Amino acid sequence: MADSVHVQRKENGLICIHNHRYDRHGDDCGGILVLDSTSVGWLRGAIRDFVADRKPRQRKFENDDLRVKFGGPDYHPRVAIFNRRRAESIEGGTYAQSVQMDVVPSLLEQLDKGGDPHPEPAGLSEVRLSPGIPTDVGGYMVAMGSAAPGPYRLSDGTEGYGRAATVVVLDDGSEQEVGVGGVLHLSEQRWVAASFEEDGTLCLKLADERDPVITPPQDLNPLVYPNADMANLWVQSELPFATWRVDLKPAVHRSRSDFEQFVAAIIDSGERTEILRVLRVDSLGYDREDHGPLLPFVQHLWKRQAGPDVFGPMEGVVIESQIAWFDGTGRLFESPVRHLELILEMDEPYVGAVDGFREPVPPVRIFGPTWEEIQWAAHRERSPLVELEIVLHSDIWFPWISGLAHPLVDHRRKFDNRVLAHRHTPRLNAFLEDAASAAERLGTALVLDRDETRVRPEFIHDKGVVLDGPPPPHQMTEADRNVSWLDVDLF
Repeated sequence: MADSVHVQRKENGLICIHNHRYDRHGDDCGGILVLDSTSVGWLRGAIRDFVADRKPRQRKFENDDLRVKFGGPDYHPRVAIFNRRRAESIEGGTYAQSVQMDVVPSLLEQLDKGGDPHPEPAGLSEVRLSPGIPTDVGGYMVAMGSAAPGPYRLSDGTEGYGRAATVVVLDDGSEQEVGVGGVLHLSEQRWVAASFEEDGTLCLKLADERDPVITPPQDLNPLVYPNADMANLWVQSELPFATWRVDLKPAVHRSRSDFEQFVAAIIDSGERTEILRVLRVDSLGYDREDHGPLLPFVQHLWKRQAGPDVFGPMEGVVIESQIAWFDGTGRLFESPVRHLELILEMDEPYVGAVDGFREPVPPVRIFGPTWEEIQWAAHRERSPLVELEIVLHSDIWFPWISGLAHPLVDHRRKFDNRVLAHRHTPRLNAFLEDAASAAERLGTALVLDRDETRVRPEFIHDKGVVLDGPPPPHQMTEADRNVSWLDVDLF
């Protein structure tokens, strides 16, 4: 999702920072933050200092209570700005804004100048349509209804889908569906729909032949849960949510080559599916930045020892998985993740809200025996278990979850987690199916360990997670999800 920041001085004298961030439907999911002009100097300096040292800043003014802090995980950094304006002041209330680091220079430049450093060309008019209020647009009286998701015609003639509103030309009663990137035609005039503002107002700009057509970006991150105190209701736990095992005892007499192919197939699948990308293993002296992908590294090790270790030992391992998640404003992202617990910490509504539910474990954990342990088992009739284990310590992979840290959790009703699960869990299932196939070629099997699984049986099986099953009979509502975590009278 690309940010585009616009700073302007409003008619009431306030400074407005508007971050235009469009989702795949063309909806503007960016935030708005207002503050007194007398607070701008401090904010400008606080942002510059924060970029330099990443230390949070806070200051109170007569009407503004401003904070600048880190707004994202280290691999997706943002500058987060918060303002709790005094309720009695003009446009009082709580505002939050976050911008990508690469647009901070533009934000600072505009704050320096007190507005947009790139003013609109002379002669280009702009009109704002508020729902239900007749407005003069280029000499024509029009009225707009409330916007809702739906199809509309883009300026290039193709059909778009997203937030759109019906605009009625009051002079003749004609109607047009208009959304971002579409055009309102009024005789010879073309009014391009540039954006929807937070209150539902549609911004129109009069276009001429010199103006590029505004089209909604199609690859941006949607705002899914704007009203939830915490959008990520999955948790991280020391106790496994699911465990799959491959019993290697039936295969201990197989050849070294067979075991090398087994381990190589799992490593290769982890890379291809982006579910198990090993970045570091301290016990092996492996670091991806220094040594490249894991498989060639361990294959070189195998040549110096009697046979391949089956993911053992794995002390000091760092694993990365491609995961879908929500940021602190409820927007959907998908990226490589090493530390799920940091996402929960970023999203928690107050410090400590998810303590006990954000344990520092990898998205997917894998471990097994050394080659020496396999050979020891091969020469003894009675020996300890030799198993490969694949473990999930988070319920982020499941379509329906309990929301264990949520204040309304009752362990009966389930929260809908399908937005996330339908994005990354198919990759997990593909990895588990590859592991199962590799186990079968070795003469054994991948099996779900029911004793080490805390998920209802209809949602999981030996080769993965069930995504297309029937929804649970008891579900949390959207109002339940959006309940305030700070409400002490919940019960």
